[in-house]
Amino acid sequence: MTCDVIIPAFNCSATIDYTLASIAMQQLPPEDTYRVTIVNDASTDGEDYAALAEYWSLMMPVDVINKTINQGCGQARQTGMDETCGDFIMFVDADDCLVSPYAIRNLMYSMEGYDLVMGQFVEETTGGVAKHELNYTWCHGKMYRRSFIQEHNLRFNMTRGNEDVGFNSLLSKLTDKILYIPQIVYSWNNNTESTVRKDSTGYRCGYGWRDFIENISWSAEEQMRRGVKGDVTKEFVCDLMGRFFFQYAESYVRLPEEREANEAKLKEFYRRVVRPFVVMGQLTYADAQRSYYKSAPMDSGLAIPQFTYKEFLTKIGFIRDVKKYGNNGN
Repeated sequence: MTCDVIIPAFNCSATIDYTLASIAMQQLPPEDTYRVTIVNDASTDGEDYAALAEYWSLMMPVDVINKTINQGCGQARQTGMDETCGDFIMFVDADDCLVSPYAIRNLMYSMEGYDLVMGQFVEETTGGVAKHELNYTWCHGKMYRRSFIQEHNLRFNMTRGNEDVGFNSLLSKLTDKILYIPQIVYSWNNNTESTVRKDSTGYRCGYGWRDFIENISWSAEEQMRRGVKGDVTKEFVCDLMGRFFFQYAESYVRLPEEREANEAKLKEFYRRVVRPFVVMGQLTYADAQRSYYKSAPMDSGLAIPQFTYKEFLTKIGFIRDVKKYGNNGN
């Protein structure tokens, strides 16, 4: 069995050796192998990736792909997938690390019969360490079966933020062959100097959140286009309305200058993803209420909403349409 470890890299000269060291220590039986592919996403920090690969190739196979245009992490991962051919795929960011010499082995030897295996990963911050278990948000701590990805033509889209949630949420609706293992396999360095963390409020409540909505909308559209079981996609779409209400309520308080752009993105999400179900009579007001109650406990720590859920549904166009198409079911 072979595993491709793909590292999207942009201006990471201060941390990538730390990442590569954790991969070089991986222990596999002689019949199994892994290969590292660094995708240099048009870095400008002067790092000599050829020399870096030559040094680390003394310990493990390392290839470098140099991109001439910076397109973001998702497209760097996609380039890595397109240019490799191993049985399995892992993604490791250039400021993170694998936490055990058996991280790849634990995931690889759990892949039999599964399309995705995910382990625990820890998030290291200045405030301590947090554990992340079963999740479809990040690519961290996961191993993917290449033949499944190729069979379904799964690709990262062109957004520059939260592209992994679009990829993973779509994948999770295309297979039930997913396994979670309790071993901690990955450490996420929540770097305060990263693109995301330098402007954490703007990312969480502004441009990053809009990318999140775009990716989730793309995932839902792909589910419909690919003929995923209708009630699965309907439930997915309905749950999003409740979730987005609480997230929008937080952004409304914390980042008022982004209200107009956020509201426009929510209305676009409604038109693209929710409205088709309403028009077909498959989403009612009662469904929307259930999504509210389902989402509320998850986001109870967010800012107190300045408006009601019904006002939110009115704002995005849902209330008007359920009345127009007679879907007021309660």
